[in-house]
Amino acid sequence: MTKFDTESLEFLFNKVLTKYNTDLSLYAMASLERRLDRFLSLYHFDSIYHLTDKLIQDNQYYDFFIKEITVNTTEMFRDPTCWKIIRDEILPSLKELPTIRIWHAGCSSGEEVFSMAILLKELGLFDKAKTIASDLNKEVIENAKQGIYSLKSVPINEENYIKSGGLFSLNKYYTVKDNTIQMDSHLLENVKFMRHDLSTGIPFSKFDIILCRNVMIYFNKTLQENVFQLFQKSLFKNSFIIIGKKESMAYYTNAREFSEYNEAEKIYKLIS
Repeated sequence: MTKFDTESLEFLFNKVLTKYNTDLSLYAMASLERRLDRFLSLYHFDSIYHLTDKLIQDNQYYDFFIKEITVNTTEMFRDPTCWKIIRDEILPSLKELPTIRIWHAGCSSGEEVFSMAILLKELGLFDKAKTIASDLNKEVIENAKQGIYSLKSVPINEENYIKSGGLFSLNKYYTVKDNTIQMDSHLLENVKFMRHDLSTGIPFSKFDIILCRNVMIYFNKTLQENVFQLFQKSLFKNSFIIIGKKESMAYYTNAREFSEYNEAEKIYKLIS
């Protein structure tokens, strides 16, 4: 792997921050450098400077670049034991609220959004849910809105759904066309998609549940701290945040203001 010099990386970071207000320096550096190295090789850039010039001159190419260097692979009902807790405990605890407000932060290609919508349907809570699904990358958001996935994804998605306590077969919620599945568009009736950069730290609403799973492992400690502050500001008291199994709130400055609702599944509850 290419070892990038500090000067060229700072040039890239500063230019992108100035034009697009995205601070790439806050991402976990080892992971970012691997992805940059791969991108330069695949798309035949001879240097970071060459790449930076292209990004600054071409907004659409910048969107493509962000999609390529961020991780957008997921599956429906990923970590089904977590989804079973959401089904059996968390959503039922919120059923008396007039509205259940949910934020999928870093929604990627949308499988998590559809998973939650299916749970809400099966629990009779669909009509009272208001959901925001956000991601940094505009192209990924457009793909999520389409709800079109490879037919090859069906076996693992079906297995996860059953393990999470699914009431039917997952094929109740999609149609097959050629080598793809098309998710039922009605599942997105109460979902608003938006581009949002977690690194800005700007709250825009309050929520009962925030899901940000397998996103912060790609952030450095400073950005993780800032994102947790954002989430704390964005939660109602006694509301939930769910992160990835390899992630933790243990080092967050205000961690004591959260209770560890489920340690294994990394589910926390704001208590103050």
